Amino acid sequence: MSSEKIKSNGDEKIEVKHEWAGEKEFQVMLEELIIKRILKEEVN
Repeated sequence: MSSEKIKSNGDEKIEVKHEWAGEKEFQVMLEELIIKRILKEEVN
C-alpha cells in the first residue's frame, strides 16, 4: 500500500496519531470514545 493510497483513504491521521500516542494511549482513547458513545445512547 502506497502512502498516497493511505492519504486518499483518510487513514493517515489515525496512523500518525497511533504512532505518536503509543499503543496504550491509543487504546485508552478508543475506550473513552466507546464509553462516551454508550453514555450518550443511554441518555437519549
